[in-house]
Amino acid sequence: MKKITLLMMLFTIGILGAQTTHDIVWTNGAGTSGEATKTIETGDTVRWTWGNTAGHDIFSSDPDAPADFGTGIISQQGFVYEYTFTEEAVIDYICTPHSGNMFGTITVIDALSTQDKFATNLNYFPNPVNDKMTITSLYELDSYEVYSVLGKKIMQKEADGNFAQIDMSNLNSGLYLVTAISGDFKTTFKVIKN
Repeated sequence: MKKITLLMMLFTIGILGAQTTHDIVWTNGAGTSGEATKTIETGDTVRWTWGNTAGHDIFSSDPDAPADFGTGIISQQGFVYEYTFTEEAVIDYICTPHSGNMFGTITVIDALSTQDKFATNLNYFPNPVNDKMTITSLYELDSYEVYSVLGKKIMQKEADGNFAQIDMSNLNSGLYLVTAISGDFKTTFKVIKN
């Protein structure tokens, strides 16, 4: 009985301490979409996958960047670079040939609650939006809701997977609140509709 209890405790600790891999498609525009900026925990891994055959690298002159972080120029679509971050830091990085639209920041913190991990790794763009807004999430999205600034629910739709598109083309110009929902987790952000 003691062995079973010990095994269950070790299994539980393993699950609670499990680290996460955060994926980034490393291609032109990755910086302007917010896709290349992540908040992660120490021990988490970030995996960059080259999204096209243009020559890309990952480079940081940030003093907080580990000495072995980054790559040379690679021109192979599908190439994967992974790095596991072991210390707290805020690291700015770029693709040197495309620094105007391929850049990001990796913020490494000691520990996040699951709700905080959901909220800090939710990306939405463009903002301001003209027609369609894209939401990407580390966690699977169940649904989203759009509210006026007065709190009136304007739209509610189901989502499927880690990606959702909101058609805001029929909404009047102004400020809206969007709530993204994943299981018991919710986070709300402001959106400007042109």
